[in-house]
Amino acid sequence: MATNSAKSSSQLEISRVWNVSSVHISEDDSKLLDDDNPFISVVVYKYGWWLHVSCEETCNNAAFVEHLTDYGFSPSIGHMLSVARSHACDWIKLDADAPIYDFLEQYHW
Repeated sequence: MATNSAKSSSQLEISRVWNVSSVHISEDDSKLLDDDNPFISVVVYKYGWWLHVSCEETCNNAAFVEHLTDYGFSPSIGHMLSVARSHACDWIKLDADAPIYDFLEQYHW
């Protein structure tokens, strides 16, 4: 069992979050995020989803993205995970009121 030593206020562990509008996911994506899926750790909350970007090496792997799309996710999910990882993000927060990005596909459902 790992032991954590107490850290001082100068040793804060900070996570990076990328805020993304939920307009960038398809209706099918939303249903898959609401259910358990074997690829992405998801926290569902009242206004959207938190996606854990835990795929340090796999996010940029074409096979991983293919697994996501084979499972039913839109290509947008893989693209967002890849962008988040390239910016050292630990989480993506999908929220209706978050920014809309011109380089991401938009879905109207």
